[in-house]
Amino acid sequence: SANAATTPCTARGTPDRTQEAGGEAPTGRDLRREAVPLWLVSVVVYALTLSSVPALTHDSVTYLQAIEDRGQALWHPHHLLYNAIGAGWLGLVRTFGYFADPIKIVAVANSFFGATAVLFCYLLLRQRARLPTRLALVGAVGAGLSFGVWFYSASIEVYVFPLAILLATVYVLLAPRLTDRHVLLAGFLTGFGVLGHQVHALFGVVVVAVLWARRHEAAAGTAPRHAGRPRGAGAFWRWS
Repeated sequence: SANAATTPCTARGTPDRTQEAGGEAPTGRDLRREAVPLWLVSVVVYALTLSSVPALTHDSVTYLQAIEDRGQALWHPHHLLYNAIGAGWLGLVRTFGYFADPIKIVAVANSFFGATAVLFCYLLLRQRARLPTRLALVGAVGAGLSFGVWFYSASIEVYVFPLAILLATVYVLLAPRLTDRHVLLAGFLTGFGVLGHQVHALFGVVVVAVLWARRHEAAAGTAPRHAGRPRGAGAFWRWS
């Protein structure tokens, strides 16, 4: 057909992901011009709407106490990194002589995490799905202003930190050409997300599914030195 004749394909005859609907995705300076202001505005919105209720979520006070007291409670077995990151952030802010309400200071860290989640929502829609700028912006802002994301971006809770990490992982896994570096980075980010909250170990199923679905790209999407390496199921096991 005419469509088949004009659609670029990979070596195995599958459609070239870099040429799918929506035109060329922005890169470099153009992408930064679009994405950075969205991230900054998101941080400001979340930071200006921090809750004044110490126990906004039932764990907030417990986390704050562990962050301030440090010691063994700093390393919660279900989310090893969150309290430690909060303690590091609180210590950094206090280093610069700012000793305001620690509840607000620690919650601001979540504002950064929430804004990063919004950023990757935008990047997924704009660069991976190749949606027009306005449509991608509507999707990202809609996600950012949804109850769950906004709620946890303005309070002391663990969920928005790993959310941002896992959205970054999805962004990496959906690269137009999946290379060994992408797979290594996706594995690192997934592990980092699990350290944010153990429940995200379930996301490993998604990673495995994507690697299996894209196993034939092992050689086509990498540098020439990768030619001759195992493809198909063999490449999937090498990636795993």
